[in-house]
Amino acid sequence: MTVKQHNLQRLSNAQLLLLNMFEHDLSETDLESLRKNLVKFLNSKLQDELNTVIKAKKMTPKDINFDETGDNRTEYLAKIRAKS
Repeated sequence: MTVKQHNLQRLSNAQLLLLNMFEHDLSETDLESLRKNLVKFLNSKLQDELNTVIKAKKMTPKDINFDETGDNRTEYLAKIRAKS
């Protein structure tokens, strides 16, 4: 989908800002750097939100330490939801 086609749909303020900032082509190196910085930014926002939820639900490290293989994921999610 080209930018022109995409403009038919509503763009977020962030999308508009990025489109205006990058009207010219970037090198592959610059694109990779931009991608990494955007991922860092989004990760930071995610961590902030996670910390807010942990505080609001008064969770402890034990509450959030679960088997990373996902074997008990449903049970873990039910436990988190029950705290709200």
